[in-house]
Amino acid sequence: GSILMVNGAGYGQAGGNAGQCQFAAAPVFEADLYFPSNNTWRAGVGRAVTPRLYHSGALLLDDATVVTLGSEMGNYLDCWGDETSVTGPGGDLVAFNASCWPNHLNDSGNSNGYACRDPYTYVLERYTPPYKSRTGPNITSAPTSVTYNSTLAVRLDPATGLVPSALILLRYSSTTHSTNTDQRYLRPDLLFANQSLAVVRAPPSGAIAPPGNYHLFAVAEDGTPSLAAMVKIAAGPVDSALPPGVTPTYTPTASKSTTAGAVTAIGNPAAHLAIAAVAVAVALVAAMLIL
Repeated sequence: GSILMVNGAGYGQAGGNAGQCQFAAAPVFEADLYFPSNNTWRAGVGRAVTPRLYHSGALLLDDATVVTLGSEMGNYLDCWGDETSVTGPGGDLVAFNASCWPNHLNDSGNSNGYACRDPYTYVLERYTPPYKSRTGPNITSAPTSVTYNSTLAVRLDPATGLVPSALILLRYSSTTHSTNTDQRYLRPDLLFANQSLAVVRAPPSGAIAPPGNYHLFAVAEDGTPSLAAMVKIAAGPVDSALPPGVTPTYTPTASKSTTAGAVTAIGNPAAHLAIAAVAVAVALVAAMLIL
């Protein structure tokens, strides 16, 4: 997969109390793609509208969308002045001593006499990568649960004319404070695939795939994903039987996995989408793509 670097704070820290806007400034709106396989970048693949500073989050949806939400420093300009003055160290911090609480009170409950804007952000955004403009596979049926090391067969709509090159498992996640607790990417061994059926071997253990719910995407050769099915992975008796008439046509390889951490902000509500959610730093936030 590739890593989508999305926005956060260009200066400061992703921490503090609601409305205390001096902790972060200079939000980064441009998104960039990083390809770890060859250590290359693609800059300017999207632009967010809403700043995502402290207490932001992002979640992967089943349509290959990353939705971004939150932030409690929407009033950061009350501290930092206008956008042109927010340059990081040495920038024009116009009201550093003003604690901009939502109710205009300080820690002691006393009015500080400084009228601040509401720091909370109520707008959702999402990022759409270019592959969403193409036709992907269409899963027509999939099991709702599978046990470790068992075969997993997915029925597909042959009308698309597409043979998936992979079935991808992405763990359901939970985010808060710009931290994603676990959204790991798994590419199980593909045993068989044609236009109407794909079969993989489920992950071998909870060490690779902790039990729980996962998005299951069928991915075309050009990287275009399907709408995801939901599958629950758990311990239990192994069922290694293949569907009738199916003979494995792919040589198994070692299972690949990538874990993810945090995400804060990406996208335009009317524009862009993505697959996944990872994070790397206070002012640098990322999402993992199936590309």
